[in-house]
Amino acid sequence: MITMLISDENVIAMHYLKSIVENQCSQGADGFRIKCFEKPEKLLEHVKRYPDRADIVFLDLGYHKGKELEIAREVHRAQHRVQLVFTSRKGFFRPEIYEVPHVYYLDKPIRPHLTALALERARNNMEENKSGFLPVTVQKRRILIRIKDILYLEKNLRKILIHTKRQQYEIYGRFSELESYLKEDFLQCHQSYMVNLNWIKRLEDHMIYLNDEQGIPVSQRKWAYVKQKTENFLAKDWTV
Repeated sequence: MITMLISDENVIAMHYLKSIVENQCSQGADGFRIKCFEKPEKLLEHVKRYPDRADIVFLDLGYHKGKELEIAREVHRAQHRVQLVFTSRKGFFRPEIYEVPHVYYLDKPIRPHLTALALERARNNMEENKSGFLPVTVQKRRILIRIKDILYLEKNLRKILIHTKRQQYEIYGRFSELESYLKEDFLQCHQSYMVNLNWIKRLEDHMIYLNDEQGIPVSQRKWAYVKQKTENFLAKDWTV
């Protein structure tokens, strides 16, 4: 599900852009939802309250010199993974937009084929972010954890502890919600543990030992599967 936010004090222009985005997104396979704001301050308030619920933001530069750009900076600080698209009517373009990370600039009147390009670029960036980082919310703050630095994940009731080389992060959720980011390099060896195969040093007595000699338990019923999966993963280095 892709969540998009649109802010424009010109209500007619805002709903026109919304209709274009809806038309473009309805042609794809991904689900989507769109929320509109007449005031950019309300959009910022929403992003700060729900820092993990905005993927693409369309922000009009409006009529107030500098205000929208400062709001854009705040949006990016609150969620630096967000894909920001600026819009403005002709004559209101400001080169200061290049000081704020964004993926596209749309000049009004908005043209559908350029909106499609903006959405495509935003989606491509989102996929690239997925491939190398795990986005999580820690203490109401959205952060990216480098996936290759994760040693293992440990589940305790509704909490997940993410153990990396340097520190530990605590989040709420389920392993299944993270699997699309972790992909084939991770193996769930136990109901409460998921291990990064790249850090496994050896298997012994229903335990996985990592490079730092940290021991991770393997459930009885998963032992044969874990052994086979680990051997196949390590064998890849010799068959490339």
